[in-house]
Amino acid sequence: MKAKKKEKNADDYYNLDDLKNYMALPAKEKLNSLERLNAFFVKAVPAQNKAIWQRLKKIGW
Repeated sequence: MKAKKKEKNADDYYNLDDLKNYMALPAKEKLNSLERLNAFFVKAVPAQNKAIWQRLKKIGW
């Protein structure tokens, strides 16, 4: 017998307090945070996935 899958809501993905804290940051600090995340993803994501991202970016997705 399979266990029932729990429906996910926003609370399962995001911590509301974290979002509020992020929203309170100055724009410059938010930009720095995004740049650090992007640098991480560039290093961590496999080349095949990067190619897919680029194709999606070209079509405006």
